[in-house]
Amino acid sequence: MIMAMIDQVGNIHDHQGRFDGHLRSDAESTLADEPSAATYEPIVYRIPTSRLAALQAKLDKLNRRLAKAGIEERFAYNARPRIVHDERTGASHETNDVTINTPRISLGDWQFDSMHEKAANGKVISHFAGDTDPHVADETMRCDYCGHNRARTKVYIVTSPSTGETKQIGSNCLELFLGVKPKGLWVLDESFDASEFDVDDDDLGALYGQDTRITPGDNVMLLTMRQIEQDGGVFLSRGRATIYDTPTADKVLDLIEHGAGGGHLEASAAEADELRRLYAWVDGLEGESEYERNLQTVLAQTEEVCGERWVSRKHVPLVASAVSSFRHHEQRERERAAREELKAREAAMKKQEFLAPAGTKLKGMDVTATILSARLGRDYGYGAPLHVKMIDDDGHVLYWRSSSGIGDWIQTGEDETEGVHWSPDAGSRVVIASGTVKENRVSDYDGDWETVLTRAKLQPTPEAREQLARDAREEAARRETARKEREEEYRQERRQRAEELAQHFEAAGDTAGAEQARAEGEKGSYYV
Repeated sequence: MIMAMIDQVGNIHDHQGRFDGHLRSDAESTLADEPSAATYEPIVYRIPTSRLAALQAKLDKLNRRLAKAGIEERFAYNARPRIVHDERTGASHETNDVTINTPRISLGDWQFDSMHEKAANGKVISHFAGDTDPHVADETMRCDYCGHNRARTKVYIVTSPSTGETKQIGSNCLELFLGVKPKGLWVLDESFDASEFDVDDDDLGALYGQDTRITPGDNVMLLTMRQIEQDGGVFLSRGRATIYDTPTADKVLDLIEHGAGGGHLEASAAEADELRRLYAWVDGLEGESEYERNLQTVLAQTEEVCGERWVSRKHVPLVASAVSSFRHHEQRERERAAREELKAREAAMKKQEFLAPAGTKLKGMDVTATILSARLGRDYGYGAPLHVKMIDDDGHVLYWRSSSGIGDWIQTGEDETEGVHWSPDAGSRVVIASGTVKENRVSDYDGDWETVLTRAKLQPTPEAREQLARDAREEAARRETARKEREEEYRQERRQRAEELAQHFEAAGDTAGAEQARAEGEKGSYYV
């Protein structure tokens, strides 16, 4: 037989002392109204992205206390990113609307929904757990266990998930109601406060030691592209920069600091096309390296901010490097496509016949060919040979093992000293000026019918020679222009120093000395 007990206020307890119902008259039930249901609006904090890590650290500390008390649920936050534009400075900042989820505490069949306490003005302050719409306590602070309206300061609302029954229990009656002393009530008693991380939108630019400013990803890319063009097409990384150089990313940061990336920059048609290809490349990366994963993460589109790509100041160098990485990627793809095209053309051109019988002299035959490959061999103590493979315009495959290189000095002007060192490589068009056919063979490697040459001499084709001459003339003109500019700077410096000296003479009353100083300054003399 199951025993039950009824105390003096009508509460029913089972044989283990746990609350199992309540007996009271209809008149008693009118002493207080049932708690009214209301929608709980959680506190929304405005927390910059740079402070979310500190918020998580505080939550982790509280969650360790929950684990120690045997409570399964944990504190967690939900952040919705926002972009704040400062009209005073033109800067953009990244912040978040953050809500904190308080864990629920359960004991047996009862689940704690909320804690309510009276303030000094008699109003009820509520602290809710979970993310449902809990009941709000009435101001009488009546306890459903003892049925009394005492001058208590704290009550808890608990719900039975199995029956849906909800009760309001005074803090002093909790242990009698549940039969045991509950643990972890500090979750409800100590309302979690994240106001220490909260920053008003107007104060985002004044955070000491924290930079919340962000820049549109398009602006970072465009500024980097234009800086590379200004620097002669070179992207200088921080790793390759010396103490005398400024890395490209640092130049971009300086431009942004001076307001260049405040508003959205207009891209030219060519820049917009490169931006489109660049983002497609970034989005398509497979994340095989840490660099690729980080680049994808930083440039990921955010739905909460209209799908735009925003970059914080500390990540500008990483994003700027994407321009150089992407251009190298496209260059490698072009080279790969060119190699494949060349291989296909070679396969179509190659003939299964030889250029000439062994012993044939090639001088005077003016054989024009394209270099297929120039591979450096192994050095056995006499210098590494260069294995050169070519194909002439008639489809004959030629092989030459050169022990002294394949370049030459090419005269580009009337004077013998005017010229350049010509160094052909794979893809270059050449004329075989001389040489001898050593043997004819079928390659064991790729089955090509090879005419093996010895003591060959290569020269550029007439078209290549003209191009070399044009390049040499342009380089000479550039050097001459630079020399004249340096000379003019030198003369200007001498004139300025001469004028300073002349003024010094005039101040001393030495007119002749002043005239002599100016005359020497015009000549650029070292006198001054």
